[in-house]
Amino acid sequence: MKIFGFTLSLLLVANIAFAQCTASFTWNDTDITIQFMDISTTDVGDPIVSWFWDFDDNGNTSTEQNPLYTFSEADKYDVILTITTQNGCISSIEIEIETCVLAVNHTIGVCDINGNIPVDITVNDPWDVAEEVDIILDGQSVLGSPFIIDDSNPINVSVDVPGDGLDHVIQIQSIEIATCANAIELTTDDCNSDCFLSGLQVGYPAGVTHTVDVGDDFFNPVSVGLVLGDIVNFDWIGDGHSTTSDATTGPDAWNSGVISIGSSFEVVIDNPGTHPFYCIPHGGPGGVGMSGEILANCPSGNSLDLLISFNTTLADAAGYNIYYDGVLVTGSPFSYTGTGTQSQTISIVGDGLLHPLIVEDVNDPSCTLSMDYNSPDCNQGGGNPVCNITLSLGQPSGCDANQDVMVDATVIVANGGTGFNLSIDGGTPTFYTYNIPSTTIVLSLPGDGQNHTISVTDDADSGCTTTTVINTPNCNLPCSITNLVVSEAGATGGITHTVEVEDFIF
Repeated sequence: MKIFGFTLSLLLVANIAFAQCTASFTWNDTDITIQFMDISTTDVGDPIVSWFWDFDDNGNTSTEQNPLYTFSEADKYDVILTITTQNGCISSIEIEIETCVLAVNHTIGVCDINGNIPVDITVNDPWDVAEEVDIILDGQSVLGSPFIIDDSNPINVSVDVPGDGLDHVIQIQSIEIATCANAIELTTDDCNSDCFLSGLQVGYPAGVTHTVDVGDDFFNPVSVGLVLGDIVNFDWIGDGHSTTSDATTGPDAWNSGVISIGSSFEVVIDNPGTHPFYCIPHGGPGGVGMSGEILANCPSGNSLDLLISFNTTLADAAGYNIYYDGVLVTGSPFSYTGTGTQSQTISIVGDGLLHPLIVEDVNDPSCTLSMDYNSPDCNQGGGNPVCNITLSLGQPSGCDANQDVMVDATVIVANGGTGFNLSIDGGTPTFYTYNIPSTTIVLSLPGDGQNHTISVTDDADSGCTTTTVINTPNCNLPCSITNLVVSEAGATGGITHTVEVEDFIF
């Protein structure tokens, strides 16, 4: 029986060791009745064969993949999902769910003299658990947030939304309960348009997407280098955190609110420079606690592409013109691509100045859209963050057959290029591609008892460099054994025995 039990244990360990699976789930809202949705992942070819949900509510469970469950009362519940795959991989996840619902009603007004549209919002907390609510318009907390709320005192607030003909999102988020939220999505009228053109908007062509994990009290990576137009996608792998910019106003300010595991939030930076961020419950502005930074750069040089988009309800064959600084943009007139959204990319100079931008219908020159566009400052000293690179070396290994030693070299960069060049004692440099958050390589150094200089330099910024000196052991010293002492095994100094030599006897 012992042999059989030992063999069975080995087989079970083998299945778990080689099969990969991760339990995970999300949900639609946190009212008394909640729709749970399985989002677990497994190896290719190893499907999930069973689900087990424990709702922490009077012993109630479910074996459905996506159960709809009604809790017995408003409270906190530690919901556990356990999955098992065909190959025997088992994984569990536990998430605290607190029943909470924010009932939201809103009324959209008309354009005011400032070109804004007031949206009157009423928020009710029927379960009396939200306590404080953040109201966030297009990523920025509105004036007065957070608002105190309880079941007998709803929030009544008016939010001025830009009347620009564009899509806008108003988030209503409990600060106390990350899973308790609601949202209003709306498209406003264009208060500045009196014709069939509307919704003038400028930005950068979409670039690379960078992912930042929002974990339990950490961001990973904590520093993200990018080019204007790139997207930073924050993914919540922990519960009850936010990504909030140190900036509180302006185009590069954002606030996700405190949200829960499985959520995501996108940030696009408009201007070069260093853009710090933090988690509201676990950090603070200035790099306090759970915090990080986005390091945004202009493309090489001071010219960049600008994406212009707008809407039209008519599409005359004559097309439309674009004027920048009063000059007709090369390629005008551009053809409409039917009705709806139109877009065009032009090249501009990143000089940090205001530039008038006009879109004009060719057939009806009185039908125009206009704005003063503040271009990013891409000139020298215009705010681009400075590259910073660090190098740390581990302890040398023992000598190998070639009388060399191995050393781990770890490189960490902020706002660097694609990789770095490493040289030993001024020799020919070797290029390595950066890994995020750190790059570790193994160096072979002479074991000669001498100092050796290791230098690393960013490939995009030659001024971004650092040097470290290490002294290696001398592998050429002859073997030497000294202070040899021979004693009987187990002896610890021995016992002295005395023999007296007397007349005719010992």
